[in-house]
This record gives sequence, structure tokens and C-alpha cells, in this order.
Amino acid sequence: MAPSATLATLFEQRRWALLCDQRSRAFFCDLDVRVHPGLVSASDAARLDEASQLLFNRLEARIALGRRSLVPDFRAPAGGFVSRQGRNLAWVSDLLRSLHDEHLVLQGGSSLMAWAIEAFALGHLSTFHLDPDLQEPLSRFGAPNSSEFLKFPELALACLDYDVDRAFWAAHLESFVRAAHLFVALAGPIPAGTARLVGCRAMDFRPGRWISAGDRGAIHRDVAADAGDLELLAARFTRLMASTFQDTVVGAVDARAGVVPPR
Repeated sequence: MAPSATLATLFEQRRWALLCDQRSRAFFCDLDVRVHPGLVSASDAARLDEASQLLFNRLEARIALGRRSLVPDFRAPAGGFVSRQGRNLAWVSDLLRSLHDEHLVLQGGSSLMAWAIEAFALGHLSTFHLDPDLQEPLSRFGAPNSSEFLKFPELALACLDYDVDRAFWAAHLESFVRAAHLFVALAGPIPAGTARLVGCRAMDFRPGRWISAGDRGAIHRDVAADAGDLELLAARFTRLMASTFQDTVVGAVDARAGVVPPR
């Protein structure tokens, strides 16, 4: 048995993990309620759909350009924030930021976003229910819904490109990119012949999947090498998308939209 001091520390960390788990679950539960098409108004659903399509188009371009060892240059022109796309991104950003501030900000101002997005990516927030008949449909909540999860880091990058709440998204970009790496590692290789990025069901959450502590730690260390450098994190995410979806059919993209990634 571990020494008593070590055991006490473990139980202290267990209580801390319980707090983080509760807040993370509440965050994603409320987020689902605020973005699910069947639960929001028609106007909000339209805004969400437009923002989702923008992120999907960006991901397709990121994959196509990443295959050519380029990183897309999506920076909005002057005044881009007031464009329709900019306004939609700002609306989604405000929604997520308000839920973050409600559930994930601790006394003193520190954020649990890194904890929440990683726990979500790894399926640790998947909903359990005592009723076996409810367990199956509920297990899909609190866990990634197909490749749609990858729109989280793309949203962060889009908000940075449109100068939407820049400080917030810059602070959390590393967490989103790391979570994307973990999500892809857990989902496994995309089956040959997969024709679509959006809603790729091969990446659906499946109970019982896990990633070793060693592999998870290696990803943490690898992504941390680019910490604080937004361009390097964007280039890292582009490489991840290009390698993950290397056989996926994407739309034609003008290579001039890309820039050579930073080294």
C-alpha cells in the first residue's frame, strides 16, 4: 500500500477531479441545450448552421492545403468582424464564452477549459444512466459526435482570424489542438474509402476505447513544444488534419490561399 501521505494526496486529487468533472459535465450539458437544433429557435438554428458550414469549409481547405505542406491563410480582411461570417462567429463565441465563465472559471480567475475539452475528447464525460434502455441513447451525450468535434479547434482558429475575443481564444488554442490530437489518436485510423469529412461516423464515440497514459503524456509534451505560438499551433493542427484525412475527398482549393507553415 502507498504511504499514508501519498494516499492522502491521491484522495485530495480525487476530490479535485470530482469538482472538475462536475463542472465540465455541466458546461457541455448546457452547451448541448444551447446548440441542439431541436432545442433552439429557428433564428439561432440558422446562425449555428451558417457558422458550422463556415467551419466545415475551413476544415476542407485546411486538409487540402495541408496535403501540399501549406497552411491556409484565412485572416479576415479589414472590417471582417462586421461581415456576416464575423457576426455569426462572434455570436457563437459569446455563447461559448458565457457558458465557460459560468461553469469553468474558478475563484481567482483560473479556467478549467483544458480539463473540460480533454475529458470530453476522451469520452470521460459520457452520460451514464441506471436504466439500461436509456443508457444507449444517453451515452452519446458528453462525448464527441463524429468528426464534428474537430470544429472546436477550427472555431478557435476562426475567431482568431476574425479578431473575435482574441485573448480568450488565444489562451485556449493549445488545449483545443491537444484535444484534437487525443481525439484522433483515440478514434483510430479513418477507414479507406471514407468519402466525407463532415459527420464522419467512423469517429463516433464508442464506449471502451482508451488511450494509454504514456501515449497521452507524449501528446501533451509534443503539443506543449508549440505552446504560446499561435502560428505553430495552427500549422500543427493543419498537419494533423491532412494526415488524418489524407484519403478523404475534399473540394478544390486554390493553393494561393495557403502559406508555407512556420518551422
